[in-house]
This record gives sequence, structure tokens and C-alpha cells, in this order.
Amino acid sequence: MPRRPSKRRRILAVVAVAVVLGARPAWAYWTAQQTMPSQTIDLGTIDISASRSATVGLDTTALYPGASVAQVYQVTNAGTLPLSYYAEGWASGALGAALVIKVTDAGAVTGSGASATCGGTQLVPSASTMPTVSPGSPIAYASASAGRSVTVWPAGGPTPASTTICVQASLPTSAASALQGQTSSVNIRFVGEQVGQP
Repeated sequence: MPRRPSKRRRILAVVAVAVVLGARPAWAYWTAQQTMPSQTIDLGTIDISASRSATVGLDTTALYPGASVAQVYQVTNAGTLPLSYYAEGWASGALGAALVIKVTDAGAVTGSGASATCGGTQLVPSASTMPTVSPGSPIAYASASAGRSVTVWPAGGPTPASTTICVQASLPTSAASALQGQTSSVNIRFVGEQVGQP
């Protein structure tokens, strides 16, 4: 029958274990920090510009029932961010209210003078009439769906950096005789919007 260790030996063994468990090395926490140099943050810009590229344009003094005038506008992105746009229009006076408007993607006017027209594909909504007060209503590229139909890129970006629309104003053959000798100012405004904005 094995002998049980004496009480004194058991006490010594417990003390030895306690000494071993308590003899941990002392650890230090090291820290370091680094200051980064200042950074420059550049913000992009959107800048839409438009120019007329036809020589006669929307001169309503040349109109008579059945005649039409037309004007091409070149829209350019002069900023650094891609943008989309839509066009608004309004025409002043009684003659302006009688005009029939057509908007297309043509890059040049067909014909000249009171026989000038816009070829190409008709754009949505291509309003048949325009209001007579500013800011008017959308006549091209505006729709109920999100986004616009055309993206115009900044210089150095993907094409196109510019695009064109053609606006045609006609006086129908049914125009009232009271419109003789009247003039109207036809106004087109282009509204740009950053692509992908929330």
C-alpha cells in the first residue's frame, strides 16, 4: 500500500507551484504615432455652355403661315465632371403662343430663311407649343424617368464633349390674320445636372 506524502511535503509542493505560477515576466506596452502631411482635396465643377451655330436662326419677322425658321445649338461641357442636360423654351406674345415647335438631334439646319427646318430624330418631349413666360417648359430630353437622355463629358473624357439640338419654329397655315406684323422672342435655356448625383 503506497504511503501518503506527509503534510509538510504537501505544503511545500503547494508553495512551489504558487511561486512558479507567480513568476511571470514583466511585459511593456509599446506605442508609436505618425503625422501624415497635409492633403489637398480638389472639387469638380459642372459648367454647361451653349452656342448658336446657324446664321439666320429663330427670326420670327420672316414667318408667314406655312413657313418655318430653325436654329442649331451646340451644348458643351466646360466643367470637369460629366453632366446631363435638358432644354427649356418659351416664346413671347400672341405670335409665340401660335408657334409650333419641333426639336431634333440634327447638327445642321436644312434649307434657309423662312424654309429652314430641322431634320434628324425628333427628341422627347419636343413640345408642339411653348409657354409665353419664363422659365418655360422642357422641350427636349426631360422626362418623368430618372436621368437624362444625353451625357456630355468634360474635355479629355469619353466622347462626346459636346452635342447639338435643332429647334424649329413654324407658323401653321391656320394662323390668325391678326398675327400679321407681330414678332416674338423665342428663348431656349439649357439646364445641366451632374451625372450620378443622388
